[in-house]
Amino acid sequence: MKKYSLSRRTQIAAALISVIVFSLLLSACAGISDTPSGDTITLTDSAGRTVSVPRDPEIICTLSAFAGPLACLFGYSEQMMATSNNVLRSNFLKEMCPAVRNAVNVKNSGTMNAESILAIEAEIIFVDLTMYSDSDERAKLETMGIPYVVVDFTDTRSQTEAAMIVGKALGCEEEAARYVEYYREAMESVSAVIADSVTDKFRVYHSVNEITRTDSANSLGAEWTATAGAINVSVDSELTSDGDKTMANVEQILLWDPEVIICNEAGIDDLILSDPRFQGVNAVLNGRVYQIPVGVTRYGHPNGIETPLAIYWLAKTLYPDLFDYTIEEKIKEFYLEFFDYEVSDETVAAILKADDIRSPK
Repeated sequence: MKKYSLSRRTQIAAALISVIVFSLLLSACAGISDTPSGDTITLTDSAGRTVSVPRDPEIICTLSAFAGPLACLFGYSEQMMATSNNVLRSNFLKEMCPAVRNAVNVKNSGTMNAESILAIEAEIIFVDLTMYSDSDERAKLETMGIPYVVVDFTDTRSQTEAAMIVGKALGCEEEAARYVEYYREAMESVSAVIADSVTDKFRVYHSVNEITRTDSANSLGAEWTATAGAINVSVDSELTSDGDKTMANVEQILLWDPEVIICNEAGIDDLILSDPRFQGVNAVLNGRVYQIPVGVTRYGHPNGIETPLAIYWLAKTLYPDLFDYTIEEKIKEFYLEFFDYEVSDETVAAILKADDIRSPK
């Protein structure tokens, strides 16, 4: 394990403070590292950077909402000693991987606590592209001198590539390949049935966290819902941007008049069903407003690891007679395969209802 003397840690902390206050000092302070040459793994991350990271790290920090659960899936929950609030909100992840309860929260929203990361002597950091693109946050990363890997994706192809990047960085390429193989099998098996048997697809509106946040064209949500046999009503429409979110409005939803509405935030389905504005919408009239399951992450969420399960769930929900599996079987299969955890019937029911699976913000 890499160790810093007290004086060395003090020097790094001083450099960090300097760069925050005087950003022009960045070039003088960047690149501090004492990882021995020849004992590293070299890879290309999602930002196209060539990165050398320590082999078999004993202390890792995951500031990426995707990389955190994925590191646990690859067997690194005990080494993940620092992570983000997003990851720590998963009660189910902490149930399967109790060591996660001991991880330090070093990131709320978009800002990391660099001093806490230095204090635990992290050897590798995983960040998302949003953090890397923020000049202030990138300055902190460079000044700390800890190797960091950028993890980013926008669709199913780049999500599986991002999984392989995390796997390579942790020396878990075989585990990553198993996950990617499962992911691709879900896509291929479901899309084959849809192509052979479905001519009249359901028009679906996908609510992401908020009633009016939804999927844009070429997004992960647009792709996995299409794979499951849905005509996603928002993807060919003009939406507004709010940071990294794409937003519709109530009037658009009423005009789309979707036959099915799926919601990935607990309670949004009930809000839509009880909101007077939506009472004339086809999905509400016919009782086809559904809660998307929530496990480690929200199924199909832009940062979630359970995209394959989202595909299985939506395909079975829309076309129950075409698929001979039950979603309960698929849920148990996934967590046993990748977390070596036998999920109880009670927990499966909670996942399907999104009941106390994730703590609220």
